[in-house]
Amino acid sequence: MEVVSPVTAYKYLHINSENKVEQEPYTSHANIHVKIPEQIRNLKRVAVKSMSIGNTFFNIRDNANGTRSKLEWLEGVINDNNEIRIKEFSIEIPEGYYTVENLLNNTDARNEEFNGNGDLSINDAIANFDNFNTPIASERRVLDHPNAERAKGGTIELESNLVFSIDSVTDKVILTLDSNVEKFFMPIARQGEHNLWKEWGFGSHTIKKYTGNITDENNVAQRAMGQQMAAVQGVGGANFSTLLQQHTGNFLANVVSPIYLPPGNTQITYVGLRIPTFENIKGISICSDELSSGNSYETELFNEQNFAKRTNILDWVSNPVPHNSYIQYEPANMHWHICNKAILNDFDIQIKDVDGRVLSKNSLPHYYLVLVLEVEDHAYSQDYIKEFNRQAYREGHPTSMFG
Repeated sequence: MEVVSPVTAYKYLHINSENKVEQEPYTSHANIHVKIPEQIRNLKRVAVKSMSIGNTFFNIRDNANGTRSKLEWLEGVINDNNEIRIKEFSIEIPEGYYTVENLLNNTDARNEEFNGNGDLSINDAIANFDNFNTPIASERRVLDHPNAERAKGGTIELESNLVFSIDSVTDKVILTLDSNVEKFFMPIARQGEHNLWKEWGFGSHTIKKYTGNITDENNVAQRAMGQQMAAVQGVGGANFSTLLQQHTGNFLANVVSPIYLPPGNTQITYVGLRIPTFENIKGISICSDELSSGNSYETELFNEQNFAKRTNILDWVSNPVPHNSYIQYEPANMHWHICNKAILNDFDIQIKDVDGRVLSKNSLPHYYLVLVLEVEDHAYSQDYIKEFNRQAYREGHPTSMFG
């Protein structure tokens, strides 16, 4: 007689991010911890049923280590000894929501001070760079000015003119540059950090990705590059790009052509290839180590190869609505994940951006998340139930031995 057979049952778990624990590391809505006192047994699979969240995300977000997002670039000059000199410049941007126009020019006068020094936009920070408190460079000249080094031909290098604007017809971002000496300009982005150049519509072939700090004076590759430049009489964009490739300890090997600025303040206009996607985030990833088993994969660039690695992403929630609207996500086909734990006592939920960074404490709004948990329950056969009831009746109504 068949006594018991397995059956599939479903439990629904409703998560309100406002009910978070106010202690580290769970003080953010992006990193919450859920305890289940009753336990959920025989857990087989889990999926995201629905999510409701306001699209009030910050589009400038601090990095996972707490550092601010930066706009970064390199400028290169040939000195009077035919040696190449490269310097890195950066502008740190406070976390918040910005339109492109507001970030470039502070058009609505709401911006927080950049580094607390009074600059309220990218163009302000560039114009006031001599007084700008940046850890990388305190002025916008590459060469030591005015006595130690001069540019090729003995000319004193002055600061480059850099101004961002927006094309009134195409809405593309425009960067206008000029220099009094022969110079090279290259946008750069740190691996794993916010790439503002890309979000402003500039092509990946113009953005150099790197992992370290090029300004390290002990960088052997940089000194070797300078020695090779000593014999070069004229430098073009292709030569400069080739030399930059030799920074293998700092740079990823993507091929980039820097912008060549001829001497004499000849104005160069550098236009983004695409309309900026900066003002609305692409979406978010719902992640959990305990609820996933690594049966999802995510691509990652490593040593210039595109690898698929295991990930703890439960679901990707795309963002189809304008800013200050509500995202209502309910997938037609749920993404089921085989669970790591047969018995579930507690678990974490993390919310990450498209670059895989856990959203910072202030950049993520409240959300309401519903998970569906598939469990294996047991059903008893009718014959077993009848026999069980008969036995219970006999025990409850014993027959007298005297009749």
